Formats: sequence, C-alpha cells, structure tokens
Amino acid sequence: MSHFAKIENNKVTEVIVAEEDYIKNKKGQWLECSYNTSGGVHRFGGNPLRMNFPSTGFNYDQESDAFYSKSPHKGWILNKKTYIWESPTPKPEHEKFEYVWSDDSESWELSDLPISLRTEEV
Repeated sequence: MSHFAKIENNKVTEVIVAEEDYIKNKKGQWLECSYNTSGGVHRFGGNPLRMNFPSTGFNYDQESDAFYSKSPHKGWILNKKTYIWESPTPKPEHEKFEYVWSDDSESWELSDLPISLRTEEV
C-alpha cells in the first residue's frame, strides 16, 4: 500500500492509502507521495517523492513536481530547494527565552514565557 494525493487545480483535495491498481481506476489526477519525505529528503534513505508529504489544502507545483503547504506566516519565503517556508530573518536563540513570529511586525519577538515553562517534560 502507498499514499496517494488527489490534485485539483494544483491543490491537494484528498490523501489516501491505497493499492496502485485501485488508484488506476479512480477519476482525476492522483499522485503517489511518501509519508517519510520532508524537504526533499526521505528520512530512511529511500526515494523522496515530491519534496514533502502533503495534507489536504497543500499546493502542488507541477513544474517542480513538489507539494508544499500554504505560507504559515505573512512575509515568509518558500525555499525552492526544499519547498518548506522560511522566515525572512533567522530565529534568534536564547538560553532562557523563546522567540515567536509576529505577523503584525513581520519579525521575531520575545515570547511571554521562558523556555523552562514551555518545554517541561511530562
């Protein structure tokens, strides 16, 4: 069994697990995709399919044969090597505080909570 995404107007409208013979008999454009593919890399060293594993609502770039999500934030840039969205500036790192993206300022801002309160192990 494999994963397949149904494409309509360059948008993913459905993702299913099925045998290839089943897909051959379905109407519409169906493309095989890999649950283990992200950023053009297969996490177990296998064949990466179409850059990223899609979900309903993902975009499909026919020219590059790549799936990608909608932009998570205003001002982010689609990396055309990985088809993953990136912030226009690197996220600042700090030992005790977390930074979060602000769509209002289109920049990283200091979070209200220190990291120790956000990442406590359960």
